[in-house]
Amino acid sequence: MSIIKFTVKGNLENNHLFTTKELIEKFGYNNQRKSYLKNFFELALLFKNLGCKELYVVGSFITTKELPNDIDVCINFSGIDKKKLAKSELASLDKYELA
Repeated sequence: MSIIKFTVKGNLENNHLFTTKELIEKFGYNNQRKSYLKNFFELALLFKNLGCKELYVVGSFITTKELPNDIDVCINFSGIDKKKLAKSELASLDKYELA
């Protein structure tokens, strides 16, 4: 894992690419964070099966904040099969708690 540095305010100094293992090791250090990561990986798998190749975790989750309120995710939709998406359980995000 590359050296990760945070600013005085607790934000990442630079953008980083993390493996699944690195993300868990660095940011899954308490039960709340582990729960957010579990949900993230479940969602990521659904998007991967639709052709998604890139997901980005952003916001307070990737800071030094011990108990972030959520995990923010940006999704690159460019590789997603829109026909599969329309037929998937992601077509209706009602079951997910959205801010």
